[in-house]
Parts: sequence; structure tokens; C-alpha cells
Amino acid sequence: MRTAQALSVFALLVGSGLATPVPASGAYYDGASSMLQPVSAAADFDDADDTAMPASAAFSAANTRSAIAAAADEDDDADTRMPVSAASSAANTRTAFAAAADEDDANDADDTAIPVSRAFSAASTRTAFAAAADEDDTEDSADSADTADTAMPVSAASVGTQGLRGNSRAAAAADDLAAAATNSSESPLAAAAGDIAIPQGFKKIVFQDNFAKQKAGALPDQAKWLIDLGTQYPGGAANWGTQEIQTYTNNPANLGIKNGALTITPVRNGNAWTSARIETKAGSDVQCPPGGKLRVEASLKLAASDPATQLGIWPAFWMLGQGFRTDRNSWPKVAEIDILEVSNGVGTVFHTAHCGVINGGPCKEKTGLGGSGQFPRGKFVKVAVTIDRSNKAGGFQQEKLEWSVDGKVTHTLTGAEVKDADAWENLARTPKMILLNVAIGGEFPDGKAKIKTPTAKTVGGEPSAMSVQYVAAFST
Repeated sequence: MRTAQALSVFALLVGSGLATPVPASGAYYDGASSMLQPVSAAADFDDADDTAMPASAAFSAANTRSAIAAAADEDDDADTRMPVSAASSAANTRTAFAAAADEDDANDADDTAIPVSRAFSAASTRTAFAAAADEDDTEDSADSADTADTAMPVSAASVGTQGLRGNSRAAAAADDLAAAATNSSESPLAAAAGDIAIPQGFKKIVFQDNFAKQKAGALPDQAKWLIDLGTQYPGGAANWGTQEIQTYTNNPANLGIKNGALTITPVRNGNAWTSARIETKAGSDVQCPPGGKLRVEASLKLAASDPATQLGIWPAFWMLGQGFRTDRNSWPKVAEIDILEVSNGVGTVFHTAHCGVINGGPCKEKTGLGGSGQFPRGKFVKVAVTIDRSNKAGGFQQEKLEWSVDGKVTHTLTGAEVKDADAWENLARTPKMILLNVAIGGEFPDGKAKIKTPTAKTVGGEPSAMSVQYVAAFST
């Protein structure tokens, strides 16, 4: 510790070829009014000018199944109770789409058993939607082999004033989804598959915890996270090795889900402070694949408080080599990547890499190798680091770490700058744990403020809290 969210919902509007329009009662809405019109257009299946039909704002991630059932209702009657398989989740998207694609409005095996093409991928989203719109309710080779079904054209002009014909409404929904993903720099598959979107250039999520979906007041998932307690690791350096003064607890006053985010709150009691720190467990370690990329990202918010009341407040989002679990004296050799460090209430984020030996060495310890960028306070911001090992030459010198804030690159560090193969191996290639914490006082805020922190004016509570909507790691 020297250191989009995206709501994802299904908008499949599949038809039976009726000649009269129906309202998009399960319409897709993500908080942006510009999304309403395209979904209404997708519901226009009689080539009449029905694009103005309202799109309900009731469609949310919390009621995805009901929304899919509503979207599958072809005659706007009581058929919305057509069951959508319990498998209609991000973990089994294909089955959910198959259920929504059942056209007969009967409560039968077809509702859950129609397979959707195995070709469903980020690269062929429209084709997959076309496969889901197979209207014959027969489980045949067309459903699994991507032959007759995928031949149904998915026109780029199949929305808006062009209208839609019969059962190609699902195809138009795919077009809308693809367009929305283009505007948000997220892949179409990610937009449909879950609340945490896979960034462009990545193929899978290797770790995720979406705190926005968790119960208010709950602690973080202890199958994924270890809650650090006290003032040091057993056998580790006092004051967490950085002279910070707080005691870490699992008290709800310091740690818990609040307003759709994991909130870490420092609490002051006279001159004593408590706060919280969590780290991923061994089963959740992340690692950059050879020849590929790993991106570790969080959506987090820091309060926009008077800096005079924030001296010594030190929030951080960072990574540490997994070897530290078994050797508490292995820092900085095991390597540390500080994705975000902010101190003293300012709007500057620091990104730092630590490696090598404790004084000097390839990472110029104890300060490390780093850079900084602007960090807007008072709102949720995506902050990330990407470990890039995709260079074709294969040497460590061309590999790099790239930090970003809301998609804008703020700092880059290459292997050539580190100049040490062993140090780079630990920085970029070994498995790492992910950590979140808010420390109080210590070397980092003292050094930035050039005074001893915290001061008598430093406050705890909500003005000093860090809120985190999600943490995720993506890989190629």
C-alpha cells in the first residue's frame, strides 16, 4: 500500500408475427434516456410507426427474469407469466435467451430447452441473437450447428424508421445492444452477461466482486476476502510497516455494504483511530498470462471534503505478490503495484511500483517507481492497472504496466525502465492478491504534507470514507 459500473439487463424482444404493436413492457433502461427510443424501436414488429411506444424504466438488473418474461409476451395479455428458466443468469446466458425466444406462449419444455448456438461470443453477438430467434420451437441441428438459424440476416438497419419484420425483433435488440456497447467502450457480450462489463480487448473475468448487488450492512464475501485485523500481520512489521496509526477492525462502523458500495470508514476516538483493510484470499489471486494482458479495476469514490480535515487520510487500492503470505519480510522483493493511493484529501492519484531491495535497487526504494494523475473526488471513478505481456518479441523490456483513470492512461512503466529481469518477473508475471484499505497517518501522507499527520483538525466518518462499487480482474 505504498500502496459500469454498467447495469446489465437483457432486452430480447421476440415476436410471433402479430400485425398489431405491443408496448415494450419490459423495456431496457440503464439510466440514460437515449436508450429508451432504440428499445421502443426494437419492439416495433409490424413495420408501422410504433417507435414512440414508451419503454418502461422498471427494467433493472434486480428483476431481469421478470423483464425477460415481459419482453417475450407477444400479445400483451396474461402470457407474461411464461416462466423464464432459473438459469437466466449471467452464468447461463444461453439458456435464458433460449427461454425468451420461445414463441408459443405455452408453459412447456420449449421454454427452457431451446439451445442457443455455441457460437455466442463477443465477436458474434448479432449472430447469436439471430440463433436465439429461431421460431420453430424445434430442437434441431439449426439450433446447435448455427446453420439455418444464423442465416436469418441481422441487418444493421433493422431498427428505427426501417421497422422490423415479424420474428427478427431479437436481431434488432442485438443491434441496439451492440450500439450501446460501442458508445460505452464495452464489449456487446459484457453488456448482456453481467453487471461488471468486460473492457474491449479482454475476453474473460478472472475475479469479480460486485458490492452493488450485496445486502446493506453485510461484510465483504469472506469466501473471497480476508479482513485484516489489528496493527500488523502476525510475524510482520509493526504499524503495517509504514508507521500508520490506525487499528484495523471488522466492525460495521468501519466496514460494510452501504448505499450499493463497500464502504471503508475511518473512525476517530480522541487520538485513537480505527479503520478497515481487506485482501483477496489465495484462491482469488490474479496473474497475467504469458503473451497476454491482465487488467485489475475498481469503481470507487472518495469524499470531496475540505483537505484541511483530511490530513493523514490514506485510501488505497493495490496489489501485492502472493509470496508475502508465507514470508512477511519479503517486501519489496515480492513486488507491489499501487493502483491508487491518495492522501490528505487532494485530487491527485499516485501510481507506484515497488520491487527489488528495500533501499535503492531497480525500483529506487523506498519511494518506488511511479507517476500521478488527476482524480475527481465526490463521484465514482474507474481506476485500473493493465499488465501487458503481449509483445511479440518476448523480452521483458517491452512488457509494461499501464495505469488509467476513467479510461485515460495516466502512467506507464516498462520493463526497460526497471532494467532487472528478476524484479520485473515479480512485478508483472507472478500471482498477486488485491487489497483495499484506508490507513491513517504514516510515511506516505506525512511525506506529501511535510508535517506529522493526522492533525487535530482531521476528521473521521463519512467525509473520510472510501466507497467501492466493484473490484474485477480481466484477462485475455
